[in-house]
Amino acid sequence: MTKLPRIIYNDDSCSLGLVEPPHTPATVERVLDYMEASRIDRLCWCMFGGWGATDWYSRRVENYFELAEKHHSPSLRLNAMYSLYRQGVDYVPLLIDCCRRSGREFYAGIRMNDCHLRSEPNGPMAPAFWRRHQDKRLWGVNSSLSYYNALLDFSYPEVRDCVFQVIDELLSRYDIDGIELDFMRQEWAFNPAEAWAKRRILTDFIAAICARCRRGGTAGRAAGLMVRVPLDPEQWRLGGFDVETWMREGLIDLAVAGTNEVDFRPDLSVIVELGRRYGVPVFGDIELFPVLVRPNETELTREQSLPQYNLGSYETPIAESERMAYGMTDILRAQGVDGLYMFNFPCFRNDCVGAGRCRTPEEMAVFRHLLTHAGGENFSGGAMEYHYRRQVPVYAEPLRPENCFQSLELGFGTTPDEKERVTFDFCCYGAPNPHAFAPEHCGDLKKLLQVKVDGVRIDPGEIAVVHCPGGILRSGYGVGDYERWSFTLPGSRFATERFRMSFFMPDFPGDNTPYIYIHDLSVRRSIGK
Repeated sequence: MTKLPRIIYNDDSCSLGLVEPPHTPATVERVLDYMEASRIDRLCWCMFGGWGATDWYSRRVENYFELAEKHHSPSLRLNAMYSLYRQGVDYVPLLIDCCRRSGREFYAGIRMNDCHLRSEPNGPMAPAFWRRHQDKRLWGVNSSLSYYNALLDFSYPEVRDCVFQVIDELLSRYDIDGIELDFMRQEWAFNPAEAWAKRRILTDFIAAICARCRRGGTAGRAAGLMVRVPLDPEQWRLGGFDVETWMREGLIDLAVAGTNEVDFRPDLSVIVELGRRYGVPVFGDIELFPVLVRPNETELTREQSLPQYNLGSYETPIAESERMAYGMTDILRAQGVDGLYMFNFPCFRNDCVGAGRCRTPEEMAVFRHLLTHAGGENFSGGAMEYHYRRQVPVYAEPLRPENCFQSLELGFGTTPDEKERVTFDFCCYGAPNPHAFAPEHCGDLKKLLQVKVDGVRIDPGEIAVVHCPGGILRSGYGVGDYERWSFTLPGSRFATERFRMSFFMPDFPGDNTPYIYIHDLSVRRSIGK
């Protein structure tokens, strides 16, 4: 790798997977046609996942194309890669050429342990390799109602060989710039109880992949090797990822600190420090959509109606997504990352195709603006948005001190200046007192709840309240009728990039005094007029 990319853009073949016919070789150019002025320097294109070749024709492992044909998958009509394959056209060299002509690198993405097949075990996403090896599943993983125990165990040589054969084939057939090993699909290589003891198995495997990359592809030049791993060192231990050894032994050229969710409180200190120590660039992961991948369960909210895995996700409007991406960029840059990795962004362009419509020119204009300015010095475009879902919901109850589970330590990447306006927005849900003999709902939460920012109470008259009907909130929780509160502070109220938000109910509790839950907290920074 001679030049450090500014932005690495992951496209899981989405841009060609949902395209209205007719499909011609020129269709391949649409992958890059909206990136013209962007800061994207490297494209990661998914080519292996769920133990089969993804949207290309492999000669060594089972192919999604063949499986989809057998199952008469209706989505094949929209798959431009399949259409070109049926026409005798291998689109991969065409796509690589498009990247080169635009000055971008092409990396083949390898989903190391993807289990989307869990939702369709008899369908086209489940190759025979996975069906034959049920004895090698990670039965020790019990997250999300055991969804992830469909993963396979890298302790077994045949599991590792399946991945290696695909990488070797890609390097032998195509002039690619590098390989991406995506351990965020999913973040386990071994059963958690024995993962760290077996970590050398995975390290030796990556060393073999590294050696193969250095032998090069069809052009005879060495290929790069990057990894996408969880940012949490505890997850490294549970997954078997010895990231420090990979860096120290020079096995990887770049590491992406992944989250698999929109997290505005990431702690990248360990991986960033390791990267600096061993000279390995570390990129920060940004997801476009706040897709719910784990229940938002805390010790304080077990009695709430919790979101379940696969419940569904809220589609964020593109203008809000742009502000969220800028807010996340602000957080990541403050932690010293060397660049940005953008994941799930192409889905915005294509997620409407199956429903028979395309994005409007206005929506695409906002999308192009985001790709053009994200990561630049003037990237904010006047507004940044932060979502603190890992810290909420919390609940307030009468007379409990605000420092007892009712106070949130939050922050931005940079300190707001005096010209900015900072707007807080969150949901308040008054649940009946769970301990009263005859609990009742209280209709005026504003009379009960006090809100403070950095110890200063917000004037109740400054809080706008909108009454909303019950239903599923954006974070996936089910609630009854609730209130949405919002208030705005000047940037001069913030002395640093860190701040505390707390809640307090000062009155003595009665039978009809509810517990007030705080959901979906977001904060928006904008330049004042």
